[in-house]
Amino acid sequence: MVSVMGKLKLYIYFLFFLLVLSSPYNTFSQDKGKQGDFEWEYNIYGMSITGYTGKKTDITIPSTINGKTVTYISDSAFKGKQLTKVILPNKLLRIGSKAFENNKLTNIIFPDTLIDIGGQSFLSNQLTTLVIPDNVEDIGIRAFVSNKLKKVVLGANLRTIDTGAFGFNQLTSITIPGNVLFIRELAFAGNNITSIVNIGNTWIRGNTFDYFEEIFNRNSMGNALLEGTYTRPNAQSKNWVKVK
Repeated sequence: MVSVMGKLKLYIYFLFFLLVLSSPYNTFSQDKGKQGDFEWEYNIYGMSITGYTGKKTDITIPSTINGKTVTYISDSAFKGKQLTKVILPNKLLRIGSKAFENNKLTNIIFPDTLIDIGGQSFLSNQLTTLVIPDNVEDIGIRAFVSNKLKKVVLGANLRTIDTGAFGFNQLTSITIPGNVLFIRELAFAGNNITSIVNIGNTWIRGNTFDYFEEIFNRNSMGNALLEGTYTRPNAQSKNWVKVK
């Protein structure tokens, strides 16, 4: 049996919940709208761009909407829009999964505020070079797979490079920053990498790089990529060696 006092408390809690939901300061309220060709929503991620209805392929995504800073590009927001150039919001924090998948981007400049790049966010574009800002901590599954990347600079505070993140590009070398803890399966598979510089000690899988399991097996390294420089004669060779 619930006492009268207990029922009263439940009623008060219910009224308080309704007041929170109706408050203009409630960040969980689903406030939605459209500014020009950009659809937006104010939600738990802050001001988020959720879609694009325009026909232009060279676009600048607004940095503010209704006085609120845009901090999130939602999942699939610009997927398959034939975009050739994008200027991102200058205070952007996160890019959702598949946000720019299947476009024609040849270059992208990330703001220094960015901390997370979602899975498949730039899959199937035409990017040739990439600089990951120092604040980025995680790069999601297949984030940049099937581009034309020849050069990638990874940020100093990167922690995780997820499965297939840079797979099937045109990289010939890569430097892994010292703070990277995990590099998942196939993260750099399908490239032409012949040189790896690892600044710290990193947990990886044998198939993170093409044929890299061979050096693991020879040196009983387990799943640890030890600090140092690793090379092989060419992209078809299985003969990786640690040179220093």
